[in-house]
Amino acid sequence: MSKRVLAIALMSLAMAVPSAPVVEAHNDDDPRVVLEWNTMAVTVTGGNPFTQARFMAITQLAVFEAVNAVTGKYEPYLGTILEAPGASAEAAAIEAAYRVLKHYFPTNALLDPARATSLAAIPDGNAKSRGIATGEAAAAAMIANRIGDNSAPPPAGLYTPGPPDPGKWQLTPSCTSGGGVFLNWRTVTPFGIRSVDRFISDPPPSLT
Repeated sequence: MSKRVLAIALMSLAMAVPSAPVVEAHNDDDPRVVLEWNTMAVTVTGGNPFTQARFMAITQLAVFEAVNAVTGKYEPYLGTILEAPGASAEAAAIEAAYRVLKHYFPTNALLDPARATSLAAIPDGNAKSRGIATGEAAAAAMIANRIGDNSAPPPAGLYTPGPPDPGKWQLTPSCTSGGGVFLNWRTVTPFGIRSVDRFISDPPPSLT
């Protein structure tokens, strides 16, 4: 397993922890803000599991890139964020998550006050300012990286059923009247692998 894949796995595992004790100390080894903003991301992106998975991945990778630019512990995911030793990793994590979520959900009323509260707990100074700048850069880079990743359905993105022949997909009571949705999701650019080709299942058996 490469350093990059291992780092992403560890970050995802840390973010999956449902809760963590609140501590008074705020330092760059404290994962509390990562957990807090992961919870915020789950809340803000909730809804369709397809789109939520994409938004969560972008958010978490932006946080990883931001914090890793400060700590330099792992191989970066993008490798385009300037190293920021001495910056606040907490501020970087907060700003990275905030900027990604604000970009995709600009009208959400939870984000601005949550950012203000999180950043207020970090002492003002050069470390905080540099951390914020690093987080903003990481978010912008991840957002740019996912432009054109085929997640936006084309104008004719619905799957319209054909004649009701045996073996052909048909509308069910839970489907929209226009047809099946997320047909385009099969071509979305993966996050952790180069291609999904080797994971595609075999076709179903012949009806005969």
